[in-house]
Amino acid sequence: MAHSTENIALALDLHRMGKSLKDISEQTRIPERTLRYYFNHSGNARVLVLSDLHCGHRAGLTPPQHQLNIASKWGKLQKEVWDWFERTVENLKPITHCFVMGDIIDGKGDRSGGTEQITTDRNVQIEMACEALSLVQASVYTMVYGTPYHTGSGED
Repeated sequence: MAHSTENIALALDLHRMGKSLKDISEQTRIPERTLRYYFNHSGNARVLVLSDLHCGHRAGLTPPQHQLNIASKWGKLQKEVWDWFERTVENLKPITHCFVMGDIIDGKGDRSGGTEQITTDRNVQIEMACEALSLVQASVYTMVYGTPYHTGSGED
């Protein structure tokens, strides 16, 4: 079950004020076991919000084995963005909860005839996205659908 960002923010505020998990759960209607995931061992939650990764597009987040030739401008961009993502995620750890707010893959690229895609295969794009998310190592992931243009309506 997904919880509203307002309830999660309220839970974090109540936790900072020293309220018990039981009290927070009753007030926010978030189960205690879920709250335990939100609050890491030091009693704080560390939340990462991602969106619009567009894995599969030449300008999207691209794992090294899918990157274009480093001599090309797109290959350089892909390496630079991946390296930044990897460093940033590592610096943010431990991450308690990762929200992925849509368009994690780029889809078939119908408008450009697929010419801007590294691959138009959404299954490969999903593998790319999974590799990116595996770096996060969050205790909990919450994902929302992307736009049908990118995710496709037949796969829903």
